[in-house]
Amino acid sequence: MIKAFTLISRRSGLDHAAFRAYWRDVHAGVVMSLMETRPLRYVQNHFDAPAGIYPAVPATDGVAESWRASIADLPKPLHENPRWLEVVRPDELRFVDVARTGNIVAEEAVAIDGPATRWKLLCFLADEEKPGWRNAVRHVVNTPLPGRQRMLDGTEPPLLFSSIEELWFADRPALEDALASMSGLPGRASAVRVHEHVVHDRLAAPGGAVR
Repeated sequence: MIKAFTLISRRSGLDHAAFRAYWRDVHAGVVMSLMETRPLRYVQNHFDAPAGIYPAVPATDGVAESWRASIADLPKPLHENPRWLEVVRPDELRFVDVARTGNIVAEEAVAIDGPATRWKLLCFLADEEKPGWRNAVRHVVNTPLPGRQRMLDGTEPPLLFSSIEELWFADRPALEDALASMSGLPGRASAVRVHEHVVHDRLAAPGGAVR
């Protein structure tokens, strides 16, 4: 599976709560209105508060995931897509700072194939950072693909991560225990508690599990 992660920073003058509400209640519908770019699965990861992912990355307010079956199924880069620029970009400008918001395309590998729960961590790691995750019931490793990082304005930043990892836990204490295990890692490691909001899912099996 191929995933495009969008690390989103809100525009100046908009508070974090208003950003979350607009992203969830308005912008999701605008994105899904473009049938030609509709993914297999579209997920919003909402942060409790803005988080600095790495020192080189400004405060991030949330991360979107757009799932595709293969590289060939990816739409053209958003800054080159006329329909996206016509329909979606005007809405992005209402709540997003496009100069501080970027996309990372990655390939998924499932390390622990358990259930997705409400207790989720989203982790950004570099090569030397290999935490011994404890108690995760589901663990997915997403490896960024070379040359597939773009800011929304079309510029290409340096590759900051060797993996974007998603972990789900049975309960909050297990999540907090895993978060504490990151305290001894180098400073470029980052993990954020997120609230996962599934907007669109063509992969859901009966009972809500993801195939």
